[in-house]
Amino acid sequence: MKASAVANRSLERGFNVLEVANLNNGARLRDFVRITGLPKSTTFRILENLRRAGYLRRDDDDDRYYLTPRVRRLSDGHFDGGWISEIARPVLKQLADAVRFPVAIATPYGAAMMLRDNTDAESPLAPNVYPRGTPLPLLTSATGKVYLAFCDDMTRKTLLEVCAESDLPEHNLARHGDLLNQSLETVRRQGYAFGPGGRQTKAGIETATIAVPILAKGHLIGAMAMRFLSATMKRQTVVERYLKVMNQHARLIGRRVSASSGEVLRMST
Repeated sequence: MKASAVANRSLERGFNVLEVANLNNGARLRDFVRITGLPKSTTFRILENLRRAGYLRRDDDDDRYYLTPRVRRLSDGHFDGGWISEIARPVLKQLADAVRFPVAIATPYGAAMMLRDNTDAESPLAPNVYPRGTPLPLLTSATGKVYLAFCDDMTRKTLLEVCAESDLPEHNLARHGDLLNQSLETVRRQGYAFGPGGRQTKAGIETATIAVPILAKGHLIGAMAMRFLSATMKRQTVVERYLKVMNQHARLIGRRVSASSGEVLRMST
């Protein structure tokens, strides 16, 4: 067999095993062998290669394999093009027209959030413009807190474990489980989150952010955020004036995504 054919076959097997992991997160070696039909030694080698590459982690206590946030990078391009530009963008512009403040959508990217789309350039009340692709801290940003509060338990556990092992200052909170869990429970109960606030533009204008979850058929697919002028507007005022309309538009996106295709939902889990 030619080297290229061998390489293609190995790559195909690797993706096959990764698909099984995606549909059976937490499966054991014997489960992968049964589902793929591959020899045990081959399956183990592929799993370990995926683990070393950072796509899987193995639980030493019960030999289970779990997906890591790195897996999301494989679908980020298609995920973004699938619903944000086609479905969410028009709704985002409607919301921006209603509130006049800049609004945005963020989705997870590894152990962070990433700004996928916004109306900064079109909003009359945007003091500055953030480019698409800007990373946002997972544990302290409004969108990150919303995502952690409303994602499934396994995703949350994996993300927090990655953050807890990180040396980045923005991940310090992951090592204070009780405090973090209390904060996320508050977000879950209220249905929204605020960022730390106090950010200043080059002109000295202070801004802060409020975010709400975007759900489609019960699946969390992202977070919607609105940036406001924190020096002139109290948080309670923001909640009273804008939370309802933000939730209305987030639900509208969710309904349209749900009606469009199940593909987005499968990629977001």
